[in-house]
Amino acid sequence: MPLYGWFVTFQIPDMVEMVGRYWDWIWIDLQHSPIDIGSALAIVRAAESAGIYSMVRVGRNDPFLIAQSLDMGASGVIVPMINTAADARAVVEAAKFPPKGKRSYGSRRMIGLYGLDYADTANEDTVVIVQLESAQAFTNVDEIAAVEGIDGFMFSPDDYIREKGLNVVIPRPPDLGAEEKLAIVEAAKRHRKIAGCFCDNPAALAESLKLGYRLIVAAEEDVILLESTVSVKKWIDEVTQDTLGEQNGTNL
Repeated sequence: MPLYGWFVTFQIPDMVEMVGRYWDWIWIDLQHSPIDIGSALAIVRAAESAGIYSMVRVGRNDPFLIAQSLDMGASGVIVPMINTAADARAVVEAAKFPPKGKRSYGSRRMIGLYGLDYADTANEDTVVIVQLESAQAFTNVDEIAAVEGIDGFMFSPDDYIREKGLNVVIPRPPDLGAEEKLAIVEAAKRHRKIAGCFCDNPAALAESLKLGYRLIVAAEEDVILLESTVSVKKWIDEVTQDTLGEQNGTNL
């Protein structure tokens, strides 16, 4: 079954705690947001309270950042800009305890919650997702997919689009990235991994589900807030107009 998540770039653990139960997981972004590690921990705790998975996207493929995210109790990590099998192996090495990797033992939070033996099952419990965002990554997709310890891949087209010299905000050709998107999901199927992508409209979601994508980012918190605000403001304006007519009820 698909797992539907939303993208968190604001320091808003209260919102995650309140509406998280409607989702399967959240993407806590530390690459392109002002969220610091303390705020990320608060959001991880809010996700735990809501009973959903928390995935932290670290800023780069860095052993310290990966281990730090897992030490605070995140369900897993998302690592950007993975271009080769060697890049993917470095992620696994950072995310897994020996003998599968080189992650250092000693998370005080995990020990406090689960005991000194938390690391005995951490390798199996930790989810490792990598982002494929370049022509080089798509060329190497099968080799990356074959790396043991990588659980799945996110198709992330924006940097790829920029690499091609295109503007991300202009209408995109409908077939742009279609070949790469198919290559990722086929590689995931061959190597029994999960394929993930962003779907911000019903048509994109339907297409992705048909292809075999099962890890879906369906919304961002700013979109959720904006759409809710627009919806509420719409009925406020309608009731104001119907009730007061030409009188504008917002004028003092």
